[in-house]
Amino acid sequence: MFQYKHEDYEALKVHQPSYDACMHHIETGTSTVYDVEGVKFYIRVEPAPRKAVSTLLQPYKCNACKERAKKFITLHGPDGPVFLESIPESVIKCEPVLVGLRDLAKKLRANDDTPPELVLVENGTFPPVNEGVNAEGVPWKHPTITPNSVTDPEVARKFSPLWKEYGNTMDDRLAKIIDPDPRHARSITIVLEAARKSDHPEHWERTIQWIIGINSFVANIASESSFGNMTAYDKMRMRVYALMTGSFHEGTHYDFHKSENIIDFIQKGLGMEAVVGMMNGRRDERTYQISQVARAMEKAGVTDERTVSLSWNTHDDLDIHMKTPDGACIWYGNAKKYISGCRLNFDANASGCTSKTTEPVENISVIEPQKGYYTIYVNNYETTGCDVPFQITIKVSGEKDRVWDGVWKASMGSNSGNDKRRMICVCYVEFVNSKPEPIAMSDKEASRARATNDLWEKNIGDVTCRFATFSDAAAAGWTLVPLTKDNSPSDPYMALANKEKSYLCDKLDIPTTLTDLVSHVQSTKKSLFVRVYDVSPAYFVTHHSSNATFGDATFTRCVPCHYRDQGYVPMEPTKRGNARLNGEWFNGLSETSFARVNAVLHKEGHPSFISLEGIRVPNGSPHFPLGGGFYPTLLKPKFHELKSRWTAKNTLCTPPQTLFRGVAGGFVFGEHTFYLGDQKKEVRISSV
Repeated sequence: MFQYKHEDYEALKVHQPSYDACMHHIETGTSTVYDVEGVKFYIRVEPAPRKAVSTLLQPYKCNACKERAKKFITLHGPDGPVFLESIPESVIKCEPVLVGLRDLAKKLRANDDTPPELVLVENGTFPPVNEGVNAEGVPWKHPTITPNSVTDPEVARKFSPLWKEYGNTMDDRLAKIIDPDPRHARSITIVLEAARKSDHPEHWERTIQWIIGINSFVANIASESSFGNMTAYDKMRMRVYALMTGSFHEGTHYDFHKSENIIDFIQKGLGMEAVVGMMNGRRDERTYQISQVARAMEKAGVTDERTVSLSWNTHDDLDIHMKTPDGACIWYGNAKKYISGCRLNFDANASGCTSKTTEPVENISVIEPQKGYYTIYVNNYETTGCDVPFQITIKVSGEKDRVWDGVWKASMGSNSGNDKRRMICVCYVEFVNSKPEPIAMSDKEASRARATNDLWEKNIGDVTCRFATFSDAAAAGWTLVPLTKDNSPSDPYMALANKEKSYLCDKLDIPTTLTDLVSHVQSTKKSLFVRVYDVSPAYFVTHHSSNATFGDATFTRCVPCHYRDQGYVPMEPTKRGNARLNGEWFNGLSETSFARVNAVLHKEGHPSFISLEGIRVPNGSPHFPLGGGFYPTLLKPKFHELKSRWTAKNTLCTPPQTLFRGVAGGFVFGEHTFYLGDQKKEVRISSV
């Protein structure tokens, strides 16, 4: 750090005429500001060397000069340090103190070790040269900065809340937006094409164009297109440009929030059609809160078929309260506890939280619904003093989402108590519990069964059920494709070290159908995995009878049992439901674990089936009641009189579970996500 020695003080005398000349040039000259989208600013670099500044200014014996110098010496513009820069060399050389200060300013540079600070330049940011007067009434003159331009008040009004909200937290997102890899640019083009094919092209295209604009801006101002290699000065200009372009309002930048989805599309590498589908699924037509609830649910692993969610976009501590038909109250006070068939999965922006988010979501899962109405309330436990728009979203599997918009007015203040009268009663919701009772015969059906008993005994007899093996499935016409396990040495540490970043454009070279994926796995000898929670569960059973003619009565002995909805008896696999595999199906795996696919089964007219390593059918689980696969469609037409008795066996005759050695896993409907190799590279395919 630059300093003069004490013995040099006598050489630093103030010469009034030369000092006044320097101050005149500061008043009449200007220092260039950074100008990005109308925002005029300087960049404050490393902390001011206060001791060095005080030492240099000792001959002036002026506290105002010292304070100004300490404050302004670290400011940089596009041409470098701005403090004293407007004074010509021929003038400043007569003032050694000012020469020393300017030399010191030139030694200060911005770096990532000490994050630079943006100083917005407005009217009044810098004091005038003249401040105070001497005994004769002559003004005292002190060094200052005269910018060549100031920010328009309207621009400053828009920029300041955005900078306060995002300025210190946006770098991770920007680093992903300007990835220099050529595949990144190509992937952006693919996402733009997908947006134009989506149901809401104008919604997504605006954000993609904002991302393209940021990349173009960086290409024009910076020699490095990688965020990590950019100078601190170029990073600051990029931040300002990102905030002042795109769509924003009152401190909320809509494109910044939506860009998380775009980055997700680019980096997951899901393929064109998959991206179009995700765009349609994540678009919320009622508000800009794109997939806010969906992302929170995915992050928390919530897959329940009935959910009540509260979402908002401020730092306020809103809370969801729900009164159940039996009078219980679900709220943050009993979060994560199972009460009256419900559970509050997660709370957001709680009082005292040091890492509050501007995309908070709270969710209650209604796992076992009661008959009657649920009352939904919203409370503001801790307000920031502004109006808070919010949404209540009711999701029921198989139904269209129901959305209620509301606003917690600033005039309502906070409510730290539990008084429902001070909360907003948003809506009343009724969940219908349509879980079917086990199949049973009516008196009329029982009478018919007795009348047809001879036909039954002659053709069906004493039928039993057990879990099917691969041989049983093959005998029933299912084509078995075994997948071998990758036995190559695998070091988890090196797998991480060698993991290559993936892009959307890479997906163009990855299989897009299950048939192609299986061929790819067989040729590359890589292991194939799925997430447990992604799989629609099923198992196979086979029917047997002591009656030799049993085979003539049914179309097949080996049949699949598919869980469409959790808690329901399994049925024929016709469509993907809401039930998913969980830890009950495995020994040592949770619902978020990876499970290896050890075989794929195909049969014309049926969805493809994936068999998983280490799986077992849960024994006695209320979430997965067993069924015997006695579907009416299995009986041949001439035995239609036996259908009632046959279907009654679906819950009366189930496979014994003394030891499970059978085929279990899940069916693949529509699109499905798989993971290739030890590095678990994500591949999204169609079921064909």
